[in-house]
Amino acid sequence: MASILATDAIHRRDRLIFGSLSTSSAAIESAPNILSQAPSPSSGLSTTRLKAFAFLTSAFIAGLGGAFYVHYLGSLAPRALFDINFLFTIIVAALLGGTSTIIGPMIGAFFMTFLLEYLRPVLPGAERYFVYGAFALLLYMYQPKGLVELAQRGFQRLRKGGLT
Repeated sequence: MASILATDAIHRRDRLIFGSLSTSSAAIESAPNILSQAPSPSSGLSTTRLKAFAFLTSAFIAGLGGAFYVHYLGSLAPRALFDINFLFTIIVAALLGGTSTIIGPMIGAFFMTFLLEYLRPVLPGAERYFVYGAFALLLYMYQPKGLVELAQRGFQRLRKGGLT
């Protein structure tokens, strides 16, 4: 429930901050140039300030997630926080969900956690991490942009009239 509320709050914040920018005609016309730094100064945008804003926003979200995780654990210990399985899970979830969006790593984390917990009764030992890694590798090989891109393409097909 808390993750749903946090996701909703992040989505509402993004719509509040970037809503008018993303729907304006100037933003739509300059969409291909967003990743390029050359036109930014000529349009009056400071690349240093934009990079600092992006860095601070991502640091805030990462810090908030870390604070929630430490609260969940109940104590702060390096062995609990930096377990190799946990770090592997975080990286794989971010890659498989889609690294270019905020919601992508959340979807990846949900999907991969569901997979690990589904495999727990079937493969009770460390074998489930082998299946988990093989599944993650195959999914990343055939869908490198993540599950978010796969979902977007599926919704576009449904809008166009079916899965033909």
